[in-house]
Amino acid sequence: MNAADFIITSTYQEIAGSKDKPGQYESHTAFTMPGLCRVVSGINVFDPKFNIAAPGADQSVYFPSTMKQQRLTLFHPAIEELLYSKSDNEEHM
Repeated sequence: MNAADFIITSTYQEIAGSKDKPGQYESHTAFTMPGLCRVVSGINVFDPKFNIAAPGADQSVYFPSTMKQQRLTLFHPAIEELLYSKSDNEEHM
């Protein structure tokens, strides 16, 4: 899981749980495998690779990466400009 580029879950509670109960992934923050290893720093549930796609999410927005024809390539130049431009503008400084 730590080697994954991103992880998609259905709810925030699944990742980090609540005040009273740990989430499914939060319980793997520190654990022991007797006789094998002791993991002190396992999964960071606040890592940005955790993404939430709720059940019933719009399939025109959330689709497999293999469906390249559905990508909004029209926006790629604007996104690249926003992310990689060395000059300041109204959107980023």
